[in-house]
Amino acid sequence: MSATSDNILPQEGSRNEIVERVLFTGVNCGINFDKYEKIPVLATGSDVPFPCAVFDELQLHPWIQENIKKSGYTKPTPVQKYSIPSLLNCRDLMSCAQTGSGKTAAFLIPVINHIIQNEPTAMKMSHMNRRTVFPVALILLPTRELAMQTHKEALKFAYRTNVLSAVLYGGRENYRDQVQKLMLGCHMLIATPGRLLDLMNQNVVSLHECRFLILDEADRMLDMGFEPQIRQIVEYHSMPEKGKRVTALFSATFPKEIQVLAQDFLVPNYVFLSVGRVGSTSENIVQKVIWVEEHDKKRLLMELLDTDVNKGLTLIFVETKRGANELAWHLQRNHYNVMPIHGDLKQYERERHLEMFRSGQTNILVATAVAARGLDIPNVNHVINFNLPTDIDEYVHRIGRTGRAGNIGLATSFFTDRNRNISHDLMDLLVESNQEVPEWLEKMTKENYKSPSKSYDRARPISVAQNRVEELNSSAWCSQTPSTIHASFSHGDTGNAFINEASTIFQSNMYQIPQSNCIYQPHGNTFSFVPFAPISSINYWRSTANTSQSVGFLQPDASAYGEPFGVQTSQTAFCNWHL
Repeated sequence: MSATSDNILPQEGSRNEIVERVLFTGVNCGINFDKYEKIPVLATGSDVPFPCAVFDELQLHPWIQENIKKSGYTKPTPVQKYSIPSLLNCRDLMSCAQTGSGKTAAFLIPVINHIIQNEPTAMKMSHMNRRTVFPVALILLPTRELAMQTHKEALKFAYRTNVLSAVLYGGRENYRDQVQKLMLGCHMLIATPGRLLDLMNQNVVSLHECRFLILDEADRMLDMGFEPQIRQIVEYHSMPEKGKRVTALFSATFPKEIQVLAQDFLVPNYVFLSVGRVGSTSENIVQKVIWVEEHDKKRLLMELLDTDVNKGLTLIFVETKRGANELAWHLQRNHYNVMPIHGDLKQYERERHLEMFRSGQTNILVATAVAARGLDIPNVNHVINFNLPTDIDEYVHRIGRTGRAGNIGLATSFFTDRNRNISHDLMDLLVESNQEVPEWLEKMTKENYKSPSKSYDRARPISVAQNRVEELNSSAWCSQTPSTIHASFSHGDTGNAFINEASTIFQSNMYQIPQSNCIYQPHGNTFSFVPFAPISSINYWRSTANTSQSVGFLQPDASAYGEPFGVQTSQTAFCNWHL
């Protein structure tokens, strides 16, 4: 096949009113959209590209500019102001912003613009003389629903252009159809990891020409079991290595452990973008927490539904698939227009229930966490946590289904005695979001509080106060492991210590400690030290150079504690973080 016939790009199409209605109907800008302008933005990294104030500054292709206007964007949201220029300048990016703030458009727009400008080949002949798709951009996502939703957004921004996109996700019933559409050619591939690996192993997809790697909902992708698959896709197949591709990670939350792990995929001078505090909720969401006895939940739920005078879309989260079915059946029996969605439903059932909810045919959707991450249903008025999650980040994602793109939303959570473990994180989040904190929750938090839980420290430097000397043989000390520093503390501890083989310390250029304000104690082949002055702002992350996924730490400024100990060029050290 010749190079000419290889390039199967269609010509830019004429307008199609039916397609436009399907793609662009239902886009709504809320009255509080301008409120995003007041949200603080933190952009760090070397030579961070200057943010754009309006889309016209970006010199995008005219078709993309027109599609942006049709999508209802009058000006870029904060995440778009910084992310789009960074990706247009081919910078690696870690971007964290509030839910419903336009993250999907923030990576689709620059990727589509790049494809239009370069017009790469969508399909080639492989060495096995069969067609192989060579996508220029790979967008990985954790769920089938999110993949389908992102594909629709890609079609929207690529409307009337020559950019071909395809979507891959699990499920037997859609396999043949997905492959057939993929074989028509694909510049931009939107996929879940499992199905992608399957087709890569069959030589249907090659990443040899991939120039953009996007991970959406990156914390879930890496933290909830997808990491081995992602590493297999990125490191053991034909994808260009980092530095020869552009990599971007997007999510509403980035727990510190995941921030570190994500650095394995980014070049060192990546741009880190935080719009508002990492993992925060939008102030457009009114949050209410109600104490309820477990046996009284269904009665209270129906009272809430009956008082909803607007009868808008209501999304109810439960803990289990069985619970979703049982609650949906209970509400149906009481004459509510409701559908369930969870992982045991067949794919076509899930798609049909979601579409019925989006279109308003049913105004109540009972869901497990499958619908909690990333799904953009613009008109959700009310999110109800029938069962609160155990993790505060999951709570942030759930309630983020409402209050999107500047619209006002309501989130109500039923709190029972089973939820005490989340009380501290929940109260802190309510305070941070300027929400009313129930007196009973504040009292419970004070009674239960012993030390901050690790989930809520996902955005702040960890404060470690040391006011006394820790004895070497204290129970806080960890066992010695060669070449590894062990942090012996947990949140709330006042005693902290580190241990390592002395030979590794002196040979390493990756270690630094404050020499003053410490007691240094050599012990044979090992040494120990403990700070006895207060130390604050020690930042922790997982090392990019350590395959065992250790957590590293950044010491305070050496000028505050005296000259550093040993020979080094970096403030990074390796340790295991025991909590």
